[in-house]
Amino acid sequence: MNVRHAAPILIALASAWAIAEPPPPPPEVSGARVAESPPAPAQAVDPTPPAQTSEPPAAPIEPVKVDAELIAEVVAQLGDDDYATREQAQRRLEALPAETMAFVLPHYQRADDLEVRMRLERYARGYFERYVFPEHAERLGWPTFLGIAMTTDNDGVVEVAQVIGGTAAAAAGLKVGDRVVGLQGNRLPVGDTTLFIGRTIRAVPPGGPLRLTVERDGKTLDVIARLMPATDDQLRNLEQIGETERDRLFAAREQLKRRWWDEAFLKGKADLPAEGESPEGTQAP
Repeated sequence: MNVRHAAPILIALASAWAIAEPPPPPPEVSGARVAESPPAPAQAVDPTPPAQTSEPPAAPIEPVKVDAELIAEVVAQLGDDDYATREQAQRRLEALPAETMAFVLPHYQRADDLEVRMRLERYARGYFERYVFPEHAERLGWPTFLGIAMTTDNDGVVEVAQVIGGTAAAAAGLKVGDRVVGLQGNRLPVGDTTLFIGRTIRAVPPGGPLRLTVERDGKTLDVIARLMPATDDQLRNLEQIGETERDRLFAAREQLKRRWWDEAFLKGKADLPAEGESPEGTQAP
């Protein structure tokens, strides 16, 4: 009889097995205002059944076009007298794509309203976490996080016991009850399964794909998860990362953030200068 271990294994890049709290839900996306149509007037019921018609498919939702006019409107709302309007504009700004920063920077440079400057700085901090930090996470040695808890029996059968919301595993569509039989195209070995899983995941850089072969409802399928840097709470719960290493990682990220803030954002640029270049683009001495 197979004996299933009671303690779940949480898969992360650092091969640490601890469950982290899921991150808060993403900010509400606010797009252009859409006028509500008035209710249609009541009509008499026609006893004749209507003819069957083929309705055209619904039109796809157009992505928000980011331009100078849109950003000027949102920035103006950040300084509105009404608090609710300011908060709505903040959420709207933070939901826009990365290219938004190029339009935001000139507004920050010339803003004389303290409220607007503070809110644009809040946007900039979020921009760093969403776009700048992930590009440098591998160089810093920052671990990634898959976000599943697993159980394994004496025969090495690995089954997903929990999928943590808001993680790469949830985004990839992994489900509780999936039996993991392979990683990156390789079958799980007999024995040392945990070691193999940890080693395979560690080889995937932040943003890189992890291919999991799973058995679900009698079928075998591949699930691709894009691993992202662990959140602060996830990192704190990775048991195999010691306190000294965690402190080093947090300090390295803070140093990166300060460098980006001083050498890029405050100088009206979205990206850090390349290593060996000064913020003005000339070779550093």
